[in-house]
Amino acid sequence: MSTAIVIIGAGHLGNYHLTKVAAHPDATLHAIVELDGDKHVELETLYNVPICSELTQIPAGADAAIVATPTQSHLDVASAALAQDLHVLVEKPVCASTDEGKILC
Repeated sequence: MSTAIVIIGAGHLGNYHLTKVAAHPDATLHAIVELDGDKHVELETLYNVPICSELTQIPAGADAAIVATPTQSHLDVASAALAQDLHVLVEKPVCASTDEGKILC
């Protein structure tokens, strides 16, 4: 059974995760969330999956999300993914502060 994964953020680390998920036999790249609209066409061409500007726009059926956005957004982005009942992996550091980390946990 394949795990449907959403990558949130298509910068340097997001691109790393995109290549790993796309190549993994037990994973399916479900969608990409990227704020920079200038990247949407290229990402869609490369990965042939929905490209969204917001997490709320992803198609139903995702199992997990990888948060690869700037650190200051980790709390909000990871919280939104958890609110959608997704399993979440957050790139390090998990949050911008210990207090934010406690909120997330």
